[in-house]
Amino acid sequence: MRSEKSQKIECILCRGLDYDKLWECRDADRISNLKFQLCQCRKCKLISTSPMFSDHEMEPWYRAKYHGWWQSTHNCLFHQANKYFSSMRRRWIARFKSSGTILDVGCGDGSFADYMKGKGWEVFGVENLEKFKPREKIRVIRHDTPVWHDLLPEVDVISLWHVIEHIDNPLKMLRQAHGVLKPSGYLILSVPNMNSLQSVLCRDKWFHLDVPRHRWHFTPETLDLMLRQGGFTIIDLSHVSWEYSPFGWWQSLLNVCGGSYNFIYNLFKRRELPVYKNVAAPIFDILHSIFCGIILIPVVVVLSFIEILISRGGSITIAAKKLETYE
Repeated sequence: MRSEKSQKIECILCRGLDYDKLWECRDADRISNLKFQLCQCRKCKLISTSPMFSDHEMEPWYRAKYHGWWQSTHNCLFHQANKYFSSMRRRWIARFKSSGTILDVGCGDGSFADYMKGKGWEVFGVENLEKFKPREKIRVIRHDTPVWHDLLPEVDVISLWHVIEHIDNPLKMLRQAHGVLKPSGYLILSVPNMNSLQSVLCRDKWFHLDVPRHRWHFTPETLDLMLRQGGFTIIDLSHVSWEYSPFGWWQSLLNVCGGSYNFIYNLFKRRELPVYKNVAAPIFDILHSIFCGIILIPVVVVLSFIEILISRGGSITIAAKKLETYE
């Protein structure tokens, strides 16, 4: 694991090398003591994480149970919640396309693609197959395949649910997507919103910051710029996300109030983290989360509606159409 505190990287949108440092933060899982910096390109305003780790260096943050310790269990409440959120995603897609072929990029364990398959869609996936093994009934290609359309047919919909912020070169991935999307197809994409009320108020305690896994941090403006350079134009943008935003508020505010960072999220999803080796820490954090968490529930409800009203949602979802050429 590298120890330098910053690095000079070329902006993937404007090729700029001049950055303003916004603030410092620690890694989301508290695996390293290294301080990361959020750096904003002075020209195009895209924000990146520095230092930006390679896929190999990122391995400690992508463990076997990254998608949840409960994945191997059956009839679990978390599976039911996952199914419900998959149905919400499908309803969002149905606003633009109700059936056909779909490519789920960053498909993880394949649960969303499998859900769509059960609803009559022909499904394909893209994933880092060295780290994750999607369900066998879904055809999945490697994320680093040089040309996707050599292995995949043209599809009606491409979905990227909180994916491009993890990718070393999201612009290159969007151009790959452009090559396999039908001219009449839709790109559906969701990312954390760096310009959100959550981010502004919680700063380095913001749950969706998630460094170093999140290499890039988008605002609606920088996302629009990247999509246009990737060959897409936005036709709809929503600041409503019941899957990501309310919990993002709750966990972020708990982080601000003290206790172990992202404790509730890790309890639900990542019990293998080092913090759980200390018996006293979870007991304190459970009591802290119960006391503060109950008090914060009405605050979260109010803030969730406010961020929608002022268009500053913690997570944004867009639908985009394919352009004939890149910018």
